[in-house]
Amino acid sequence: MQVSERLACEGRCRVVTQDQFGLRDAVKELKRGQNVAFSPVYALSNSSSKMLTRVLDLLWFTLAVFFVLLLRRPRVVYVATDPPLLVPVVVALYAKLFRASYVYHVQDIHPEATGIVFSKLKKTYLRYLYRFFRYLDGLVVKNAAKIITLTPEMANSLTKRGEISLLSITYINNPAAPLPFKPVDLKYDYSFVGNAGRLQRIPLLISAIRQYLQDGGNKKFAFAGAGVMSKDLRRLSDEFPDNVEYFGKVPVEKAAQITLASQWAMLPIEDEVCLYAFPSKASTYAVSGKSIVAICGFTTSVGQWVRKHNLGLVVNPDVSALMDFFNEKNIDQKKDSFYFKKIQKEGRGNLIDQLSTDQFVSGVVNVLKGAMNLSKD
Repeated sequence: MQVSERLACEGRCRVVTQDQFGLRDAVKELKRGQNVAFSPVYALSNSSSKMLTRVLDLLWFTLAVFFVLLLRRPRVVYVATDPPLLVPVVVALYAKLFRASYVYHVQDIHPEATGIVFSKLKKTYLRYLYRFFRYLDGLVVKNAAKIITLTPEMANSLTKRGEISLLSITYINNPAAPLPFKPVDLKYDYSFVGNAGRLQRIPLLISAIRQYLQDGGNKKFAFAGAGVMSKDLRRLSDEFPDNVEYFGKVPVEKAAQITLASQWAMLPIEDEVCLYAFPSKASTYAVSGKSIVAICGFTTSVGQWVRKHNLGLVVNPDVSALMDFFNEKNIDQKKDSFYFKKIQKEGRGNLIDQLSTDQFVSGVVNVLKGAMNLSKD
C-alpha cells in the first residue's frame, strides 16, 4: 500500500492483488490509497486450504493478472514471489509481448526451495517438474530490468544459474511486522510464530519438546501458524495441554503478542533453505527485543545473522542439542549478565532502522523509479 501511494504521487499506479475481505471498501474507510487504482481478484484459498484448491486459486489469479495487464498496458510492473512462479511468468510474458519492464522481488527462490521438499518426497516425476519450474523462473530472472532479494547467499544462488550478475541485484530486508506498544506479560518460555511447513524443522522440534516434557521438563511452549505440520502441533498440544499451546493461524497482531509474551523466539530452518530464502518472521523477532534461538547450522545465513547482531544463540539442529538448550545446559552463562544484554541491545539497535517499513518502502520505490527511467530510455 505504501509503495503504491508513493508511486501514485508521480504517475499512474494500479495494484492487482488477491482479496477476500472487500479491499476497496476498506481502503475507502481508512482513507488510504489516494490516486491508486485497485484490481482486487477474489481469493479462493488460504494457507490452510487443500493443495488442489490452492493450485486452482493460483491458476485463477495468474489468468486474472494477465488479463489486467493486457487491459491496462502498464510500462513497468513490480512482481514478487508470492504467489510463486506462474504470476512472475505471465508478467515476463506480458513484458516481452509489449516491450514493458518489470522488477522481480525474489523473497524466496521457489524452484530450489521447493526442490528440497521434492527431494524428501523421492518421486521421480517431481525431479522433472522441478527442472521445468527452474527453467521458467530462470527466464523470469534473466529478463527482469532489476532483481530485489534479501541476502548475499540468495544473490549468489541466483548468479550461479548463469542468468544474471550481482550488479543486477539490490538487497532489501523484509520489514518487521508492527508490534503493540503496550507491554505484554511473560507467559511462555519459547514460542514459534510462522509457517509450520516441511522446511521449518517442526518434526525435530516436536520430538525434542516431547522428550523434554516426558523427562519431567516444565517449560511452556507456544506455536502459531498454519501449514502441513499443523496437525502434529495440535496433537502435541493435546498431549501436553499444560505446557504446549497451539493457536493455529492467527492475525499479525496476535502473532506479535505471542512473541512478546515469550522469553525466547524459536527460529528453526533447514540449512539448505538458507541459500534460497530467509525467514520473514526473523525481522519481527529481532525488533521484538526477545532473545532468538536459531535452530540451524552456525555457518548458514540465519545462524550468522543471529550471531553478527547478538540477537541470541544458535543451536545445532538435533534432539540432544535442543534438550540441552531447554534444560539450560551449554548455554552461554553471560546470557543474563549486563554485558550480554548490552551487546544484544546494541546489535538490535543497528538493525531496527534497517528492518523498518519505511526503509523497505523507500528501497522498493527507488528500484522501481530506476526501472521507470530505464523504460523511458
